[in-house]
Amino acid sequence: MKRLLMLMLGVAVALGGMNTAWAAPKKDKAKKKKDPAAVFKKRDTNGDGKVSLKEFTAGKDGKKKARAAKVFKKRDKDGDGSLTLAEFSAKKKPKKAKKPKKAKKSKKAEKSKKAKKAGGSKKKEKNKKKKDA
Repeated sequence: MKRLLMLMLGVAVALGGMNTAWAAPKKDKAKKKKDPAAVFKKRDTNGDGKVSLKEFTAGKDGKKKARAAKVFKKRDKDGDGSLTLAEFSAKKKPKKAKKPKKAKKSKKAEKSKKAKKAGGSKKKEKNKKKKDA
């Protein structure tokens, strides 16, 4: 009897440590996008077909509330203080890639560049005068 229990315990431990196909599937970490119409309907608490700033920021505090208010103002294209379904579900514009900053040139390099544009450096002007004389 004792041997049978030990054998069953050993098998249970061995099976428990194995990654089996019948084990519970792991949740996918990727976020699923929700239907904008369903989210709009959930946020429209008074059912008037529009989402007000108060409804849009409900349940948020501090920085999240301030961020939500900023997003609300950007989406409210007609400026009436409420979002329609079209305004609410409008796609965001992709952010533009920032241009890489150019290295600053020294003052000496800038002066020489200006001199070249003007027709040459002071040394060249002196040499021309000597040749002409």
